[in-house]
Amino acid sequence: METHSGEDLIVVAHRGADLLPPPAAVRAFAERLVAGAPVGHPYPPAPATRRDELAHRLRTYTTFS
Repeated sequence: METHSGEDLIVVAHRGADLLPPPAAVRAFAERLVAGAPVGHPYPPAPATRRDELAHRLRTYTTFS
């Protein structure tokens, strides 16, 4: 989360290595974080998603008219 204070960001937790988790998983993570529950990891994990896999998964979020 980020405020509009202009200060440097302080990382509280990383959700995990998945660069495109399901929206419900992101919501659950954020709710637990805001509630003060222990969540995530203090350091970013190495990305486990290949570029071609990520591009394929992103297509499900894209709508063309």
